[in-house]
Amino acid sequence: MLVNLSDILSQDGKEMQIQATLEMDRFHTFDGDYEFAEKQPVELHLTNQGKKQLLVEAKTDLSIWIPCARCLDPVKTSFHIRC
Repeated sequence: MLVNLSDILSQDGKEMQIQATLEMDRFHTFDGDYEFAEKQPVELHLTNQGKKQLLVEAKTDLSIWIPCARCLDPVKTSFHIRC
């Protein structure tokens, strides 16, 4: 996803809300790839803090299938992500 920042960077204190589709099909880690069970759009909040500083906050909810450590059946595991 590309975001044009010229508008928000034109004025200190200006804010922008963006909702973006999570384009990943799988979650990749050092120990394997995991399929998404559910994924919500990522909500971005951008704030021009002045002095060439841009604050980017993001949040989403998603679930991935992780094998059970005991029986190896897939278990739907949900994550509430805020950063």
